Amino acid sequence: MRNISKYRFSSIFDLSNRVSNEEIHAQLKNYGYLLVKDKRIDWKANEEYFDLMEEYFQKRAIQLEQTGKVDDCFPQYKYQIGMGYENIGKPNYDKESLKSMIDKPILIDRDPKWKYFWPYRYDGQYDPPQWVPKDFQNFERIMNLWQTQLLRTTESVLEILSLAFNEKKDFFYNNMNKATHLLSPIGCDLQKHSINTRFSGYHYDLNFITVHTKSRFPGLFVWLPNGKREELRIPEQTVLLQPGKLFELMTGGVYKAGYHEAFLTEEAKRESIKQNKRWRVTSTLFSMLNDDTILQPMEYFKELSDSKQTPISVRDQFQKELNKLSYV
Repeated sequence: MRNISKYRFSSIFDLSNRVSNEEIHAQLKNYGYLLVKDKRIDWKANEEYFDLMEEYFQKRAIQLEQTGKVDDCFPQYKYQIGMGYENIGKPNYDKESLKSMIDKPILIDRDPKWKYFWPYRYDGQYDPPQWVPKDFQNFERIMNLWQTQLLRTTESVLEILSLAFNEKKDFFYNNMNKATHLLSPIGCDLQKHSINTRFSGYHYDLNFITVHTKSRFPGLFVWLPNGKREELRIPEQTVLLQPGKLFELMTGGVYKAGYHEAFLTEEAKRESIKQNKRWRVTSTLFSMLNDDTILQPMEYFKELSDSKQTPISVRDQFQKELNKLSYV
């Protein structure tokens, strides 16, 4: 597998410096994601978050093994808050996308991953509400601290994108300041599963922009706009931003939702045994748009896009996507 230092990506953008519109467009066009540095981030909060979620997934996995049940699950909300344990969800993808992929994905029916959805809103109005596990005293503090830092970085990047798309700097902020964003740690059991297991099958994300930082173990693979599959190793203290479906609809399909998967590599398996760590935890934020935002090509993309999409609200689009998903 190629190391990210050998990749052809154009830049890692430092938010302390000016980023040109041309650089932004080139990166999205050629690679379908952005990598940024943000000096404001307290990376100790990231480590505290990883420690918390490794312990949390371990405790719930033992509970499932011993009792056949898992606390903190809300199927009535389609697992959009709290815990979602292994094999309850299916990867979400468009069959049409397979035609343009040079490296054809191996499709799976169910994701053997664990996840926890922690919502955040600027106005504090949650429906459904946040769920704090009763046996983790510092859960709320740690999750809120890390989530707000990732969201702050996202807002700064979206200011740059707003200007690159010939809008006012606050265009995207005004379309996301009443949205429910989700901090969504994904837990992959490295010791239970065998090498080449796909924890998150080939899929795109339903949201606006997905944000990641480097996991403690490798395993993230992406499909570039040219259809080739690459292992993406996020550099230390760097933030990855990848477009979701809402971003695709706002740009008229000029920039597609990024396809990716989480995969158990030989290296991750070996390091898991060496370090005696069972879990690969992701640092993942799903940023959203306001429910009443109308999804249609922005002015900048109207002449660039040949999209025939019908305008639809974020609320209706998200519900349509959720209805496609299958839960056991």
